[in-house]
Amino acid sequence: MTPAYKVLSEAGPDHDKHFTVGIYFGVDFIAEGKGKSKQEAEQKAAGEALKVKNWLD
Repeated sequence: MTPAYKVLSEAGPDHDKHFTVGIYFGVDFIAEGKGKSKQEAEQKAAGEALKVKNWLD
């Protein structure tokens, strides 16, 4: 199953945004990540999803 990412929130002025992104498998919310870019937040969400699903080993 391919994960989907959704921006949950954006905060801060345009020159200093902070993003919170959720990762979903189907309709199931798995984890979220935060970062100074959407890409950084997605990467952190993916890392958290690996921990939640115990897929690191």
